[in-house]
Amino acid sequence: MKTNIEVIKTNSIAPDSSLEQRIYRLFSLTADDNFNLHYFRKTYEGCDQIDILLIKNEQGEDIGFGSYSYRKIEGRKNLYVARPAMGIDKSKRGSSFPTGLYSKLLIEFKLKHFLSEVILLGITLNPLVYSGGCRYWKKLYPRPNLRYNSHMQDIRQLVIDTYHLNMISQHIVSLPYAPRLTKEDVARFEKAAKTNEYIQEFMRLNPHYLNREGLLTLIPVNLSNLWNGMLKMIKK
Repeated sequence: MKTNIEVIKTNSIAPDSSLEQRIYRLFSLTADDNFNLHYFRKTYEGCDQIDILLIKNEQGEDIGFGSYSYRKIEGRKNLYVARPAMGIDKSKRGSSFPTGLYSKLLIEFKLKHFLSEVILLGITLNPLVYSGGCRYWKKLYPRPNLRYNSHMQDIRQLVIDTYHLNMISQHIVSLPYAPRLTKEDVARFEKAAKTNEYIQEFMRLNPHYLNREGLLTLIPVNLSNLWNGMLKMIKK
């Protein structure tokens, strides 16, 4: 199925605007019934920049989106956090997510802020998402055989304070809502865990992921990490 991509760069999403309604509908399709407009708006509040991909089918209907919301961290010179979000209307999908174009947005932001430190923030409840991150990012905290050094520990605390994360343990965030996961999804996770060391690590760190508990992950977006990820994508 042929799709069209609309790229929007802004610093805010106006309440009750057409753009908010479009993204909120797609976002809500991926979350459980506890997700509402209040939580959606908190995702994008206080941002310095928001990059959005809107995916449309041949009929012009929105079938998916991906976004990065960037936030400069107070109290730390030249430090930005990029928070990803995405949603797909599976009833109208018919096409793969434009991963390359989505990644390009993050690379463009890093190049624009070349002398700044950029950290990609994840709060993950899906073991396959964590596994994919570990495959493509050499430096992802935490991952097997890689634990927080003092520098990343400082950044982690700044992120927790900035986003007012409800930490219930060193790595785990209690969330007000969760992604929609089916019994088939869970069965696939359990099957993959038998041979996938990254999923095994996720389950060890976050055994209660089905109870709206997310694994906090931080990824330095630097040239070394980006280059490693690009090579992995090329070899895929």
